Amino acid sequence: MTILPNQNYPNMELAVKYNELKYGNDLDHAFIHLIREIGQISYALETKNEAVFNAKVTEAMALLKFLAHKHNVNIESNIETMYSKKLAHINHKDTENR
Repeated sequence: MTILPNQNYPNMELAVKYNELKYGNDLDHAFIHLIREIGQISYALETKNEAVFNAKVTEAMALLKFLAHKHNVNIESNIETMYSKKLAHINHKDTENR
């Protein structure tokens, strides 16, 4: 299994500011836009269009970060908590199957 290096996203605050100006408190509109981006990610995968895939993943992440910000969700902390437990569970299963 490949473990990816820790990636901080210091420029994500730019996206939050942009989406704050664009959507304000209209979170329904922001969510609808997120769903459109997800659809475009799917299409980019189907057509193997790497440039569109990269752009749409970036836009989707920015919208998710904006929505999380609006609801005071600490994504980084939650990922650490949730996925350290999930990895421990998977690692435990792997050792049982050996």
